[in-house]
Amino acid sequence: MKNKTPHTITGIRKRLIESCSSLFFIYKAISEYRSIQAAMDVLKKLTRLKRDVQGNLPVSKMVKANGRYYWNLHVPGFPSKALTANVVGDMNRIHPVRSGNNRLNMLFLGITKKCPLQCQHCYEWDALNKKETLTLSSLKSIVDKFQRSGVGHIHLLGGEPMARFEEMVELIRDIKPDTEVWMSTCGFNLTEGKAIILKEAGLTGVAISLDHFEPGPHNEFRGNPRAFDWALAATTNCRKAGLITCWSLCTTREFISHDNLYQYALAAKRNKVNYIQLFEPMPTGRYSGKDVALTPSQIKILEDFHREMNTSRNYRDFPLVEYIGQYQRRIGCLGSGNRYLFIDPDGNVQSCPFCRTSRKMHAEDQDVDDLIDWIGKEGCQRYKMHASSNYLA
Repeated sequence: MKNKTPHTITGIRKRLIESCSSLFFIYKAISEYRSIQAAMDVLKKLTRLKRDVQGNLPVSKMVKANGRYYWNLHVPGFPSKALTANVVGDMNRIHPVRSGNNRLNMLFLGITKKCPLQCQHCYEWDALNKKETLTLSSLKSIVDKFQRSGVGHIHLLGGEPMARFEEMVELIRDIKPDTEVWMSTCGFNLTEGKAIILKEAGLTGVAISLDHFEPGPHNEFRGNPRAFDWALAATTNCRKAGLITCWSLCTTREFISHDNLYQYALAAKRNKVNYIQLFEPMPTGRYSGKDVALTPSQIKILEDFHREMNTSRNYRDFPLVEYIGQYQRRIGCLGSGNRYLFIDPDGNVQSCPFCRTSRKMHAEDQDVDDLIDWIGKEGCQRYKMHASSNYLA
């Protein structure tokens, strides 16, 4: 099966798609509230929330893939049932809707502890390469439970998910087709043939870890001399298969500079990557107890880079940049069951891959609403929680 490569669109075409999506959600809001005034009030508040999440930036581009349009790699594409459910869920947080809706937009799911790398920042370090806990049957049960609750976006994590390739493919095939599925990987063993199998099974996109634009520093950071080659080969193979591609960068103190970030973006452009995702190092896993926090001046460099790449006409043909730290500092965390949560490879619910609680609640043992309520009380370890009530005024 030949797939058209995902690509960036800008200009009039982008504005036309945005106008079409706006009209669709106006219609959806009116049908939910049976009132034009109520619908417009809620949509204005949602627009304010969207601008705050994006840093109030007039983003100049979007990604087209498989007949859908994407503003954000963590939000389903337009048009889709998953995106509609996502937006209706957010409307309901502001003012109750008529239809049933989901409490959770997104699920991060750790499917394995296995990994061929020894990454300096590994958040699964304490469990790495230990005996698997979750069977394929357990994974399917967890996914089915969250899908029935309305989740329309599932992101598979590890360890390294490709270390459990055959079972992962079966899991993806079992996921309902109106749910979008992503995978995070170091690129290990991600051949062109396996990328095609994943795409045909139902995978939407792949976040590939690449922590430098040069092989030496990346391989050292990842603890494997083949890591850089794996990541670049996986990028090419996934793009050929028609999967959306993202490079995930852990922005360490040693890496951050204007020049390094630009060279990284230039490498992503050359490799026709659709997104760059910026993560700040967190004192968890192998980094636990270490002073890895960025300085205010380094955070400003990241925020400036994020703004310039997404808004400047000079970078319209570069990948879109995601930087979750920017909105977390401004409006609070959307994890801990607010919009998403994380199920670790032992099946325990966590706030997110980086925030772990020592208390345990297994995802198979409780209803989704109980899991959301419980992890919401545990809260985020680093940021305040986002409150939709901020948008009720």
